Amino acid sequence: MSENDVDVATRRSLARDLRAIGIDRIPGKRIRRVRRKLLVAGVTQWVDIEEYDTSVPVIEGLADDFFARIAEAALAAGHGRRGKVGRADAYSFDAAALHATGVAWLESSSCA
Repeated sequence: MSENDVDVATRRSLARDLRAIGIDRIPGKRIRRVRRKLLVAGVTQWVDIEEYDTSVPVIEGLADDFFARIAEAALAAGHGRRGKVGRADAYSFDAAALHATGVAWLESSSCA
């Protein structure tokens, strides 16, 4: 699987999932902060949003294809399936297992 096989939406989704559990055990991660207008309890408000900056690896020194490596690790552990949709390669993962694999992989890679 190449980095191109893991689309931007998947990368952003994984980044949000990792942020959701407060993966603060990764030193030096890149954070992006933005303000957006959102509807909160029926009222439009400016909200500060913090997420991993996924335009580059979350932490210094990760391989460019780290999302693909996490996906491959999840597939190897039996947490997903690979197949075809038409002629395109397709991947389906158990979300909780992919999340756990990603957390473990990032934490072990950031401490290496």
